[in-house]
Amino acid sequence: MCNRFFFARRFDDKMKRMSALLRNRELDSLRGASILLVLLGHSVLKTYKLHPLLIPFFDAALGVRMFFVLSGFIITSLLLREKETKGTIDWKNFLLKRFSKLIPSLILLIVIVQVLNRTKAFGCSVRDYLTSLFFVSELFGIQCWPLAHTWSLSVEELFYLTWLPCMIFLTRKSVLRVLGGVVVIAPFVRSYNHLLNSHAEWFQQGLYFSIPWISHLDLIAWGSLGAFYKQSSRLKSYWGISVLLIFGLFATAIPFGEISFLKWLDYLAIPFRSTVQGMTIAFLICFLVSKKQSRRSLRLINSLGYLGTISYSLYLVQQVVIPNPYLTTTQNEWTAARSVFYFLLALGVGVLSFHLIEKPCMAFLRRKCKIPSSELIFSSGTNHR
Repeated sequence: MCNRFFFARRFDDKMKRMSALLRNRELDSLRGASILLVLLGHSVLKTYKLHPLLIPFFDAALGVRMFFVLSGFIITSLLLREKETKGTIDWKNFLLKRFSKLIPSLILLIVIVQVLNRTKAFGCSVRDYLTSLFFVSELFGIQCWPLAHTWSLSVEELFYLTWLPCMIFLTRKSVLRVLGGVVVIAPFVRSYNHLLNSHAEWFQQGLYFSIPWISHLDLIAWGSLGAFYKQSSRLKSYWGISVLLIFGLFATAIPFGEISFLKWLDYLAIPFRSTVQGMTIAFLICFLVSKKQSRRSLRLINSLGYLGTISYSLYLVQQVVIPNPYLTTTQNEWTAARSVFYFLLALGVGVLSFHLIEKPCMAFLRRKCKIPSSELIFSSGTNHR
């Protein structure tokens, strides 16, 4: 009798973990699409003159925005679930889980960049290493291409260090007001930044200028609003709506300034492109996680799901492998064969990094901190840009 109860309990725990994994496939597929856009954008977009209507399919910036919204949705969902079940939020446990998944792979990246910096002369300094490691590169800027993408990690951590107290101490209505304020203010901040930098070249000779981090926060805020909306509403999702949202998302990524009869839209795109994309991605996430997928759609979801699982490792290593595409010298020397080579090399190094570094660290975290497997599965990959 005891053995029967023991095995039944183990089976029940296993089914709960499998259920969490199944619910996460849609999110993994979106992460996979996001990292694919980043890889294609860095290896192809600046190398070849693409038709404006094709550029959204190679838009690294769109991939980063998708990561921001996904991160806001998943982290806020976890916090809401913890507050609903336990009545409070364990902020120490939250920060431990967050940084334990971020730090090991990031330290390895910095070590690799330092080793390669002696031979390839990336131009990385101690200041670049420190700003990357302490997640402040968005505030102070960075001149080292292999670490330049850590600005997105900086944006997320700055957001969550302020977001966590809001979730703990504020009422639901007050939290929603904070998110609404961020969504309203961010477009005006982007307009202000554009006016200040309208005569500056952002990537001249590999030099990166810092953008005030609040101009990106509405993307994470839209994801957080999506989590609140998903919790309080029962959505009836249809593939037609999802397809329409995906079409609208890529339509907003079109460079309107390169199409003569759409140039006037470029002025609206500066402040409001991220706003529209953030809102669209948030609704897309809500619809995808609310629908029982068909066999045909599951094939696409599963094919992108693995990329989503390893997306954080992929995101970190890809700029070490892929040379700076914004430099004129790099563009002149680049060929189609090199694009394919760097793309595949980045995938291979990302796979190795995930299985040798990130995955063992997550397993160690689960054992030592007694974090449920389902929670790690559900939150895995939310730290990516």
